[in-house]
Amino acid sequence: MRSEGDFDALYEASRDRLVRQLFALTGDLAGAEDLVQEAFVRTWMAWARVSSCASPEAFVRQVAFDLAKSWWRLCRP
Repeated sequence: MRSEGDFDALYEASRDRLVRQLFALTGDLAGAEDLVQEAFVRTWMAWARVSSCASPEAFVRQVAFDLAKSWWRLCRP
């Protein structure tokens, strides 16, 4: 299992990249930042399991994209 420091490193290394990806998907920078933040919160809550994944960043990205899909469904007219 990876440590809390590994989570911090994951956050620092991937946060901006994920925000850019979600911004491209949503067209809303503040919304993208919120979605990525929520994805990291959910990742932290599951860190004991996620930390053993081959790519924890892929997990965060999938959570963020799933949240974006839910957001899109709620916000579209």
